[in-house]
Amino acid sequence: MAERAAGELPGGFAVPEPRDRYEVWLECNRWSSARAAWLRTRLDAAAALPTISLVMPVYRPEPAFFERAIETIRAQVHERWELCIADDASGDAALSARLRELAAADPRIRVVTRAENGNISHATNSAAALAGGEFLCFVDQDDELAPDALGEIALALAAAPDADLLYTDDDKIDTGGRRYAPQFKPDWSPELLLSWMYVGHALVVRRSLFATLGGFRAGFEGSQDFDFALRAGEQARRVLHLPLLSLEAFCATLPAQAQPVAVALIDQHRIAAVNAAAATCGVRPGMKRATALALVADLRLADTDTARDAAALQAVAHTALAFTPAVTLQDAQTVLLEVQASLRLF
Repeated sequence: MAERAAGELPGGFAVPEPRDRYEVWLECNRWSSARAAWLRTRLDAAAALPTISLVMPVYRPEPAFFERAIETIRAQVHERWELCIADDASGDAALSARLRELAAADPRIRVVTRAENGNISHATNSAAALAGGEFLCFVDQDDELAPDALGEIALALAAAPDADLLYTDDDKIDTGGRRYAPQFKPDWSPELLLSWMYVGHALVVRRSLFATLGGFRAGFEGSQDFDFALRAGEQARRVLHLPLLSLEAFCATLPAQAQPVAVALIDQHRIAAVNAAAATCGVRPGMKRATALALVADLRLADTDTARDAAALQAVAHTALAFTPAVTLQDAQTVLLEVQASLRLF
């Protein structure tokens, strides 16, 4: 028998071509009738489940992607949902007709058309005003929901009656239907939230808390959900992370000439959101570090009440980015470690 050369495989063997790890993961975790049956069994056994109001602002959506988004909502295993759509003065007769058709065909679908364009924050608030469910779930006009998304969200909320905020894992989907860039997210960390908006897609909030906070704020477009998450995280009694890839966010490429402008505006509003959160505890951009540390220390040591301690820890987190003109995770970690060390809280 002839000897094989070094590195040569035996006859009949071949090295498989490399595969994308996430594609393999999707194959191993594909939706099935067995999974659907198991979810229905759990839903039927639950004593009481909340109604979830999907909040969807729309503005001249691409029809094919919009229809796909609606299709995935209608395909939910858990049927106790309502879809609240606000058309942000699109001025599209075909879209208006389609929205009326959807509302007429399904009483769970509610539609309002804004008289004037108000951008995504105002449009989201208009859609939320239609909601009657206990919880709001924010979706974009081209997002796709996994079939078990609302069922698993409802079960998680029912099991945690004090939860006011919930977020899930997510990935992205391109125009060809390819799923990529999964985000398997960490559990709730207000410190991490200051430098990474990881709680969006899908973000669920108790409707009463949304009303208390005044909804989304204008002036943070592109980072309006980040601003809201920072404010909601401060007030929520409990924040849940549901480790479920519940939503596929459609990702289209902006025209090359529009990308720098869009990115710069989003970054500007992201930094504004962090600074606004810091201001709630008295920390201002440009404040000397020693002054801010003293402010946080006074807050931490002034009272041993649990609620006050929680507020102090949030103030520590907010301090982490208040001094950094460029908001980066490294800056956040560096300053936060200094704050923690000085107060000996951890």
